[in-house]
Amino acid sequence: MVLPPSPVSGRPGRSGVVAASAALALTGGMLVPASAVAAEVEPSASPSSSASPSPSAEPEPASTPSVDPSPTSPPSASPSPEPSATASADEATGTKIWVDGQLCGEAMPEVGLDGRDYFEMSIAATLADAGASEAKVAIWLPDGTVKEQWRTEVVDGQIADKTWGTWRYGGDGIHTVAVAAVQEDGTYGDPASCEVDVTWGPQGVVRPAPVLVADAVYATGRSRGGVGVPGAFVVAEPSEANVVAYEYAFTDGPVDDSFTGWTRIEAEPNTVIPFTPTHAGEQRLTISEVNDAGLHGWQFTHGIEVADGDPEPTPPVFTVAEPADEEPDDGRIPVEAVLSREIGTRAMGEVVVRQNDRQVGRAEVELRTQEIVLEQEEVGSGFQTLEVEYRQFPDAEPATVTQQICAAACDFSGGDVTISRIRGELRAEPAGFSPEPAAYTYQWLRDGDPIPGETDERYLTVPTDAGHRITVQATATGPRMNGRTLESAPADLPGYDVGARYGVVTTGDDDLPQIFLDFADGQTAGDPGERRELAAVAVEPTSDTYRVCRGGSPSDGCDLWFEMEGFVQGLGWQGWKRYGQWGNYYVGSVGENRMLKAFRIDAAGPVSEYYDVYYKAFVPQLGGWLGWAKNGERAGARGHGYRVEAVKIKVLPRGQEPGASWTGNAAFYDRWEQSQLTVRPYLEPVGKWWKGQWKSAQIGGHTAGWPKTHKRLDALRVSVDGHRYSGGIKVKARVKGDGWRSFSWNGRTAGSTGRPVTSAYKMTLTGQMAEHYDVYYRVRVDGHGWLGWAKNGGKAGTRSYGERPTSVQVLLVDKGGPRPVSPLRSTASFIR
Repeated sequence: MVLPPSPVSGRPGRSGVVAASAALALTGGMLVPASAVAAEVEPSASPSSSASPSPSAEPEPASTPSVDPSPTSPPSASPSPEPSATASADEATGTKIWVDGQLCGEAMPEVGLDGRDYFEMSIAATLADAGASEAKVAIWLPDGTVKEQWRTEVVDGQIADKTWGTWRYGGDGIHTVAVAAVQEDGTYGDPASCEVDVTWGPQGVVRPAPVLVADAVYATGRSRGGVGVPGAFVVAEPSEANVVAYEYAFTDGPVDDSFTGWTRIEAEPNTVIPFTPTHAGEQRLTISEVNDAGLHGWQFTHGIEVADGDPEPTPPVFTVAEPADEEPDDGRIPVEAVLSREIGTRAMGEVVVRQNDRQVGRAEVELRTQEIVLEQEEVGSGFQTLEVEYRQFPDAEPATVTQQICAAACDFSGGDVTISRIRGELRAEPAGFSPEPAAYTYQWLRDGDPIPGETDERYLTVPTDAGHRITVQATATGPRMNGRTLESAPADLPGYDVGARYGVVTTGDDDLPQIFLDFADGQTAGDPGERRELAAVAVEPTSDTYRVCRGGSPSDGCDLWFEMEGFVQGLGWQGWKRYGQWGNYYVGSVGENRMLKAFRIDAAGPVSEYYDVYYKAFVPQLGGWLGWAKNGERAGARGHGYRVEAVKIKVLPRGQEPGASWTGNAAFYDRWEQSQLTVRPYLEPVGKWWKGQWKSAQIGGHTAGWPKTHKRLDALRVSVDGHRYSGGIKVKARVKGDGWRSFSWNGRTAGSTGRPVTSAYKMTLTGQMAEHYDVYYRVRVDGHGWLGWAKNGGKAGTRSYGERPTSVQVLLVDKGGPRPVSPLRSTASFIR
């Protein structure tokens, strides 16, 4: 860049380049007006001292222009300061500034910013400090705010033309440009400033809309019209008061600075731009505003596609609708005129409503959906026919729609309601009402009675609907209309099949591609008795009636899914995991050589309240199959180190049960809970060589005695020592010759250690333990097996002293918790 070599004669105040001490100072690395820092300067300090940069100021990195925090007061424009403070630029800084090629000097530069040049302004300068490699440039707006500050490269003592990002509008008036050299230590030299008289082109955006009543409506993105088929565009009004004209052109592509084919047209309200295409294909309308200074505003482009063949259909100019009338008895009737989307972003025009050639309503269009309020007293009651006219602008051809509305108390006619079904979901389908209802309300019925809460279009049928008559009432509604209610015929109900499919992984199965769900509805998954412990269980619901989710976080729209946790060796309770990116959801562990000790499953979702999910575990150390758990109860054993070798899972309609197991075991054994209770059995003496003896104590849930022998269980010592609660247990025994003896308290002998035989027991918790736990107990009788469970003082054993009890099990269960289910073959706890 070569700058004009002419010298600068400073002209302080209004024009020219002035010394920094007169107008500018450097504060915190920013060029700011000297007046903004004057209050911080000591009274005895010279003006030049206020313009000196702080030695500690950090240098700023060279970058593109960026706005710094700035003062609100403008550079000084007061009359010339004292001579000592108003040296010329050559005397003060030796810096010369050019703005758009105009040297700042005797005459103030005048710059017009034009939208076709993106409102750009160039700044150049020569610096007295020829060794500087960078300079800082700042610009103030007329209101005194700093618009831009940036650092720029200095080459041979000159800064290259720097474009000001003036798309951020600053308004017409005196702008101030300042330049200062950046010295080697990062501080700034004395800045020089230049005042510039700036005039801007229009800043608004002109947006032409297609004329909607024309031979062709050339809307953006639509293939319309054809060669020789006329259309037009309209600009509602200029964006600024000083806009005097529009310049536009129709072209096949974008225009550049060399384009000269502009057409100028006077700017006035509702200016129409005609368009008759001479060829087909994609074209564009480019338009900008021109102000009274001859400067252009932003250019706006409207895409056009002229049809080559059959054009796309043109939608109606507008439609008429009756909105919801929130106050139907207020004597006012709202009507809506909904304009075509092709009018663009700016609604314009006028809507007039007539009845029998008499105007009954009118509104200026402010929104694309414009409401017109009519007075019922003028319109009348019942069905009335209106003529609605829309005119886009005063000289435009009108568009007219004839519409029948309900003025008041109108009746629907016709109509029908049917029910469709997809799987378990029913859907009401009303049709045939006249006039077309604005909306419907619904009520689903079971045997003619309303189903509480079921007032949607859809109804998810549930198992309790089986065998009943399910219908729906649909009521047609509309503004000021009397509702009409019709009832459907009964729905065709589905079957209510819900099941489960599941699979397991044993420890050591690390290379499976997925967990195969090969088992369903109560089948055994695993190898009971084979000493292969399970590591993971995967399960998901199945149904032809409902939409089911596989597991994890269920997606929207599911009717049923499972929620599950597993107790993993060394980790405790764990939630769902996924086997690979696309595999099954499971609980447990895979590839970690950890046993799954226990698990729990619960059904979730809208229909879960109608189903129970049952499951149980095979634990050989606890007698094999444990009892059934359901709906989130725990299954398995925790704290014992026992392995789960197999599982069974099934889903049943709520209220149905899977039946008792042959073992009668509890579903879950927690060592921490059961260790509060111990049972020590005494076995009868046999012959002269076998003396009666006390066997080792067993914790709750375990067998005390010899169930695989014929040795009689004649006495017990049962103790309770709560971890959290006080209290104990008392036991009563039925002994031959005595009948029911008195209770023996915590740890004392209940029964006989001599020749009299014992046939039955009663047990009762005491103290706080009785408040928080139930005690269950059962007796195994030789020849009968395990009898049923007794609870809290119930009788367990036999009336006959000739029968031989051999073992006992005692179990603590949280108050109200899941009870153990008596074995299938013997549900009674006390037999004759």
